Amino acid sequence: MKAKKSAAKRLVTRTQRLEGAVRRPSRRVLARLKEWDPRYKGQVAAIEMESEEIFLGKDVVEATLKGWEKYPDRTFYFVRIGYPAVHSRRGGLRKR
Repeated sequence: MKAKKSAAKRLVTRTQRLEGAVRRPSRRVLARLKEWDPRYKGQVAAIEMESEEIFLGKDVVEATLKGWEKYPDRTFYFVRIGYPAVHSRRGGLRKR
């Protein structure tokens, strides 16, 4: 009986943690972005998760501002079109 209670407690705790998290967009939305690849490569897409509407900008700030004009209180998911990540980290460890 004790094992069942701890499993239920872990499930509730995990659900509470994910409640405010931003989820990934659906495969349908990501497929739509792949169609845009040649024309808009390098631009940032801000995806509003409830309506799945896409706002484009040259950077995260511009895409966010365009999205906030229509959805001021919403959270966005960002994708750089044609690249695996929105931001890249340049540099690294120094060689001695």
